[in-house]
Amino acid sequence: MNYINWYKIAKLDNQDEATLNNAGYQLIDNKSFDQYELYLFKANPILEEMLKNYDIPPYQLGLQRKDTSFVNIEQQHKRNPPKNSNIPIKQGMMWIKETIENWVNQYGHLVAMSHSPEKNKMYKAILKRISIDYVETQFQGQNIIIL
Repeated sequence: MNYINWYKIAKLDNQDEATLNNAGYQLIDNKSFDQYELYLFKANPILEEMLKNYDIPPYQLGLQRKDTSFVNIEQQHKRNPPKNSNIPIKQGMMWIKETIENWVNQYGHLVAMSHSPEKNKMYKAILKRISIDYVETQFQGQNIIIL
């Protein structure tokens, strides 16, 4: 079943988008499914060149539940339990998988990371559950996941 057709366009908070732009990232794509939102950002040319020197892809993935912010570092350290959903978890996971696979096929490797080690563990658990391969590395003292 193709879950990708079930998505809606997610809306990133203006302040979050400005924060990402100030950090050197531009919004490329965004999708929403039930209570989850996925965002894809690309580093600006200057940041992309710096990342290339460390073999870090210029594309970064953002995952959040609606009404939360993956950009806000304080929120990254908080646990946000899922709300009740009418969509079975398997459908949500398949949507995440299809979206990520489409982006990897279109743009190449993606970076996924959080300032919270617990959220990075969650990312790895999700990726393992949906059978997406990744490697871990460090960049500027942060653990990052490359898909």
